[in-house]
Amino acid sequence: MSAAKKARVEEEPSEIMGYIHNVSPIKLSRNNNKYFNAVFQDHEKYSDVVCFVPEYNQILTEMQKAKSPVCLAKVDKSISTRKPGLYDLKVTSATRISIASRQLDFRYEQPEDKVLTITEVKALQAFQKVSVKAKIMSQNDPTLQTIKSGEVIQKQYLTIADATNSIQLCAWDKHIEQIQLAKCYTFCNVSLRNFDNVKSLTTCPDTRIDLVDDIGPVKNVEVESISLIETITVDSVSCVSMTLCGVCNKDVGTYNSNVPTLKCKFCNMRQNTSKLQSSLKAQINCKLSDEPTLHKLSISNAVLKNFTDTNKMQSPDDIEDYLLSKKLKVEMTPSKSQILRIIQAV
Repeated sequence: MSAAKKARVEEEPSEIMGYIHNVSPIKLSRNNNKYFNAVFQDHEKYSDVVCFVPEYNQILTEMQKAKSPVCLAKVDKSISTRKPGLYDLKVTSATRISIASRQLDFRYEQPEDKVLTITEVKALQAFQKVSVKAKIMSQNDPTLQTIKSGEVIQKQYLTIADATNSIQLCAWDKHIEQIQLAKCYTFCNVSLRNFDNVKSLTTCPDTRIDLVDDIGPVKNVEVESISLIETITVDSVSCVSMTLCGVCNKDVGTYNSNVPTLKCKFCNMRQNTSKLQSSLKAQINCKLSDEPTLHKLSISNAVLKNFTDTNKMQSPDDIEDYLLSKKLKVEMTPSKSQILRIIQAV
């Protein structure tokens, strides 16, 4: 999902009829809200759909399988950031879903995946779903990663190329088993990311990977890595504890824990204090294995929770003492400003 806010269309909630396609599995947003995506077909176009009612996922999935005509009432529209001149649809708890009351004058037709070149993809803004046809040129060994749900899954970095350019792709879990070095594939619904001004692709739960015939000569240029593996020695560290709003994820500061509710000063939303989340973050000054100069890097709460040794630590003092006592093998951003993963401590 794009972080940019979309312009709302000022009009009465509408009732629209058509067909539903590409219903994704339920996902978790950065603010821990459940949502899923789909595509809505009306008589002349396809619109992207985001739904924040998890209970609707099964309903729309069944309608998709049955190719049933769908009626959506009270749907919010917003100007699409991906498709100029078109709208995106937002399904909320106010939206009502039913079988269309009349026969539609157009047929169910699966939307075609528009395949872009890698050069075209790199010209787009991040957090868009795209499809590319490319050849796998290199692949790193898979590693383990703990995701938001607490599940530990595999991820693997690959370099893919077509006739125009090369790009790094991060494949997750089941997708790793579907690909082989030197083979060509169409990667449908992969997400474009931009980290430290380096564009890359990542597979998603609704990504589809199809084996295709060899695509011919490719432009296998050296790609900028989206991460570096380094061994560091921590020279000094500061770790702080925060209490985060359950809605906007901002630090609410100190509060009276005996009060049952709290109003966040950032998003202005009142919530039960039981919904507030504890979080840690650290800032370190460290030396890399081959450099005498100090580098300042940040370590997020997710990184600390994903590493076995620091997973259960609640005290900033304990985190600081631990980081100072170990030599760490870490994955970091190319700018050497942020640690993405602690791999090993010795």
